[in-house]
Amino acid sequence: RCANIAGLKLNGNQTITFADESEFASYAMEGIYMLSKAGIINGVGDNKFSPSTGCTRAMAAKVCNELLKLYKGGAGK
Repeated sequence: RCANIAGLKLNGNQTITFADESEFASYAMEGIYMLSKAGIINGVGDNKFSPSTGCTRAMAAKVCNELLKLYKGGAGK
């Protein structure tokens, strides 16, 4: 939602299929895969996203940081 509000285009070519996809809430699946393809999220290891586990501060900070980089015009800015 933040990316859409900021007008960010989430493009990418990374293809990850999460083994625990059946646990995703239907409303979240599109967003999870959009962020994954753009390289903003990559799961928790072992090809899992672990949607029922809480998000740590480090996970949230990574997402915020990656979105800010895109918002400011590219990586490292």
